[in-house]
Amino acid sequence: MSNRLKGTLFMILSALAMALMGASVKLTGGNIPTFEKIFFRNIIIVILLLFTTNKSKLHILGISNKGRAIMIIRSATGLVGVFLYFYCINYMYLADSTLLNKLSPFFVTLFAILFFKGKIGKTSYSYFNHCFDWGNACD
Repeated sequence: MSNRLKGTLFMILSALAMALMGASVKLTGGNIPTFEKIFFRNIIIVILLLFTTNKSKLHILGISNKGRAIMIIRSATGLVGVFLYFYCINYMYLADSTLLNKLSPFFVTLFAILFFKGKIGKTSYSYFNHCFDWGNACD
């Protein structure tokens, strides 16, 4: 099996897993607290992370102190992001909350342009317009 086919299959599997996660979070609704849902989701991810890092012989928190600080900050902001995503799933339509989650790269790039004076090519403007139009069309 070629690497391209493997990559495609893993992307499809990832999209399916994320859709199942969103649907299961929505189905549990208010029966289970949000923090409990996050805890059990992260336990699964920790098990997968430990398996892959041990197999690859990598350090979990990096080697240097700067790497550890960056990993801890990334983990904390990721935890906040997961909490907000699960909160959105509980109180919004599933399609709307998933659309907001999938539009995050668009907003990150837009904020980078606005706040950090990032530069983008001329063709990227059409991609931004296309993305924004589809986001409005789905609403």
